[in-house]
Amino acid sequence: MISLPAITLPLKLLAAKFPTPRILQLDRVLGDSLRTLCGTTMTMSSLADLYQGQKYAAALGFLQTATGVGLVLGPQLSKLLMGTGGQRPRLCFLAAAALAALHLALAQRYLEETNEKLADKVDASPAREPSGSILANISGMLGIQDYRDSVALARQLWRRGGALRQRAMLFVLHCFVEGKVIQDQVLAVQMMGPKEMGLEHWQAWQAGRRDNWSSAHGAVLSAGSFCGPLVRRVGDEKFLLACHLASLGAFLWFKRLWLWSGLLPLLLGSQRRLISASWLLQEGLKGGLQRGQVVGLMATLRAFSEVCASWLFSNSFKLIKRRQWLPAQVFYVPTVLIALAEMSRQRFALRAETTRELLGTDASYWTVTLNRPCDQRLGLDLDLLDPAVLQICQVHADSVVDRYNQTAAPERRIQAGDLIVKVNRASGQASDMADLLQSPQQTLTLLLQRPPWRTLSLSDAEVEELRSAFTSMPQSVSLYSTLTIPSIGLRRHDRLMAVDGALGDLQGAWRSALKGGKPFEVSILRCGPDET
Repeated sequence: MISLPAITLPLKLLAAKFPTPRILQLDRVLGDSLRTLCGTTMTMSSLADLYQGQKYAAALGFLQTATGVGLVLGPQLSKLLMGTGGQRPRLCFLAAAALAALHLALAQRYLEETNEKLADKVDASPAREPSGSILANISGMLGIQDYRDSVALARQLWRRGGALRQRAMLFVLHCFVEGKVIQDQVLAVQMMGPKEMGLEHWQAWQAGRRDNWSSAHGAVLSAGSFCGPLVRRVGDEKFLLACHLASLGAFLWFKRLWLWSGLLPLLLGSQRRLISASWLLQEGLKGGLQRGQVVGLMATLRAFSEVCASWLFSNSFKLIKRRQWLPAQVFYVPTVLIALAEMSRQRFALRAETTRELLGTDASYWTVTLNRPCDQRLGLDLDLLDPAVLQICQVHADSVVDRYNQTAAPERRIQAGDLIVKVNRASGQASDMADLLQSPQQTLTLLLQRPPWRTLSLSDAEVEELRSAFTSMPQSVSLYSTLTIPSIGLRRHDRLMAVDGALGDLQGAWRSALKGGKPFEVSILRCGPDET
């Protein structure tokens, strides 16, 4: 937080005094790097603590809107400061230095207040020393060991599984064609004269026109706040498909030098990374990673993609010049990249559908992360008879789980009869998982299972064996099997969910069926993999 304004402040002052190409390049590279690390990454990490899934995508949309508003105002302010003839560039850097100084003062004040609150909360000395001077806050941030740790962490996350790598590759493809990268290519094309463009009617853009285009591009990014309701309405897959198609249209329009018109499809196309970032976060949490680790991975991938994108586009311009093509044909590059991104999305969707077809209803595990405010109840009644898993007996209205169900896909809603297999990192002990659910912990990651029912047709002799096999809790939605009877395929921990297809009062239905003296059917739910 402190390093961004503390390093950019002297750079802006240096650029105002000596606006040489090397100083300007250093200011751009360091400024962009620190904004990625200390601005975007910190904000995305904070949002990840509050939201997940489609809600996280919507929150990123609001963040993109805020970024877009800044891009709208920044170029116009710089144009105003430079004057009509653009003769006062140093004044722009002085204004940027003033903003960096204000940012530095506010950040320092925030850190001091945070340390004071932490000290009061624990009624002891805080774990860290007080913030101290500005230079003291910067000193620990530039060590070589920190960068080694970052590389080691990236390698560790990369080994977590194929699904995480696939989501990461889609995220990288989106970063290759994100707004800032494409904006740089548009500005490069705009600054070329009619001879280079091969078009007599084309004129190189003046600074004012470039500023106006940058502001318009910022207005396009600000459409992110409208994406949340759209994602909830059409789903992640269809929304991302629409983003890819819109991006393809925009890049092909840019290739024809329809630079202003190409902004229109980017109203939707520029929102593509909202979904890939959300998917990457979900996959990382599903693999047992912490939010900060996943967001750190995003920052690493984003920085890597920006370096590679710079190399890719610069060499594309060299190739275009050598072949004497039109410079605007550089937009074939993002067109191909976004086509690869759509092929990757379709591959993910096809693989998921194939998995469902091969595994059938046995593919019944899914992960849910719930963010529970301190003053709100979770809203679950649980059956604690099974020592290894928890069974949900009821979901209460106006609770954390009920609100999750209102936005979740139908097949992923939490309902009575579902089994809780894991809570955060606790599994195998129902009592430990129940303690976590009752604790004041605000973030809970649940691994749930909804196994298929299987029907057993019982003969008279088998009915006799089952008389003492089941027990239940008063509020339970099932009867718990205490015996293993291989002859009929019954296993301890199985759950009796229905008698002759009847739900509800299972205790009464079970007793009535036993008294009836004739064969009947029972529906069994089996937790864990079916070994029979």
